[in-house]
Amino acid sequence: MRQKFLQKVISNILEKSSDLSSFSFILPGKRPVVFIKEILKERNYNGILPEFFTIDEYIKIIADKQEIKGIALWLIAFQTYSEIYSDEDLSGFLKWFPTVQKDWDDMKKFHGNDREILEWMLAEERIKNWGENLGDEDGARRKNLNFWRKMNVFFPKLEEKLNQQSFATAGMLHQIAEKNLEKFCKKSKNRFEFIGFNAFTPVEEKLVRTLLQWDTADVFFQGDEYYYKDERQEAGKFLREYKTWKEFNESRSFNWIENEFSEPKNIKVYEVSGNIAQTKVLPEILKEIKLKSQQTDEINRVSTKDTAIVLLDENLLPATLDSLSSTDKLNITMGFPLKNLAFSNAMKKLFNLQKQLEKNASSYYYNDVLPILEELPKNKEDEKLIKIFISTLEERNMVYLSKKQIDELLGGISFYNLFKKQNAKDLLDTLIEFCKELKYREIDDVQYENISHFEKSFVIIKNQLEPYQYEVKIETLEVLINQLINSESIDFVGEPLEGLQLMGLLETRLLNFKNVILLSANEGKLPIGNSQNTYLPFDVRKQFNLHTFLE
Repeated sequence: MRQKFLQKVISNILEKSSDLSSFSFILPGKRPVVFIKEILKERNYNGILPEFFTIDEYIKIIADKQEIKGIALWLIAFQTYSEIYSDEDLSGFLKWFPTVQKDWDDMKKFHGNDREILEWMLAEERIKNWGENLGDEDGARRKNLNFWRKMNVFFPKLEEKLNQQSFATAGMLHQIAEKNLEKFCKKSKNRFEFIGFNAFTPVEEKLVRTLLQWDTADVFFQGDEYYYKDERQEAGKFLREYKTWKEFNESRSFNWIENEFSEPKNIKVYEVSGNIAQTKVLPEILKEIKLKSQQTDEINRVSTKDTAIVLLDENLLPATLDSLSSTDKLNITMGFPLKNLAFSNAMKKLFNLQKQLEKNASSYYYNDVLPILEELPKNKEDEKLIKIFISTLEERNMVYLSKKQIDELLGGISFYNLFKKQNAKDLLDTLIEFCKELKYREIDDVQYENISHFEKSFVIIKNQLEPYQYEVKIETLEVLINQLINSESIDFVGEPLEGLQLMGLLETRLLNFKNVILLSANEGKLPIGNSQNTYLPFDVRKQFNLHTFLE
């Protein structure tokens, strides 16, 4: 695969130094590392390899603090909130805290002074303007005012508690890194290569510019005249700003704005009805590419590894894999979201059933039970009993079943414990044991990974809850699991240097392919619509230079 941009970068670096042992390469993601190593191998580089970091990893190194996120942060935050206010239980708190916490991180990352924005959200004039078009003027306005009044007390208190325990959120890490920046840049003996970035936070920008001033860094942008010169093109917004840095002058040029977009290319648009249908067209497109390759001369022949399939909708992965079943070598570089797998759906239904049993333990609605039976892994004995159960339901036209009927019909299945009414603590223990037992059965690799992720999440929740004396309901447990699982994905391991490449949009950064097949290039997917979850109104984000969905 011809890595034009990366090859150009490596050539430039090797011209200045033949020893990269004291170099740090800072990249937008980890995927390009394998290609950089391959290019160095092609160039017969024999020295010690440079260090590779993402910019987030480097911010953590400069801040020198332990990052806290996920359930550990939520529980500390709830404990802090409960010390000040007593109007929320844990499940209620978890419904709004993760979103407002991301807003808090944005305040620290992009503005620096979170207190100023928190106070502004309380400003009478702003609330008045915000509420003037609302029908229920006083109610909505008062709720909004009360919420931000609490946040003005809660977040400083949370920050104080995290500092006491030497923890920091992503936003706090940025603030600490900014304070340590000057000292770090003076002390560092490494040379830094920032490769392929498009947008920096203010702290990241300050890091890059400080290192440039000390002449211990190089920056390589990958831009094109098409969107850089045309101010109506939003894609060039950040590059146009960075070009004006005083650090870029006669002795240090801005690398690089190329003119590749204007080169001739062959673009085809396929319109299909329905989401899955587009994956069925894939084998035909690949056949066409192969045919064209065979007709061209030996030098310009295109191999499978020169082709990338880019999924703009990650949910299309299973259907895409089905369509590519005859492909010899396939490398997948994207995670598959856990929430879309059968075992995850069964867990959702199970929590729903347990919530129903909390209300009424003597009766089971058939449609609360059936999906769990269908989607959980089963042995042969289980399958026989489930068949009998389904035929009995149909024969007797049963809608609600008593506890006695459930005992008689399903008492013999291996996972019957899951259908018994349990408190949250016992259910957690039951689920951990159930996942452990399932992993010894004959199940496929994807299902094994799915179950392992759930087991890990259940164990994490159990361990994290132990030090706190919270009364945890089934609903609270459900919210915790959903929050954890929604952000989890199964990572595939493959060979990025050969075979057909299948990836998500972010994985394409810094890479070049001769053929690119985009799936789901629909409005709302490319570009993505306004999907930003935030409690901060658009005008407030704009006023304080926080990123909006436009950025």
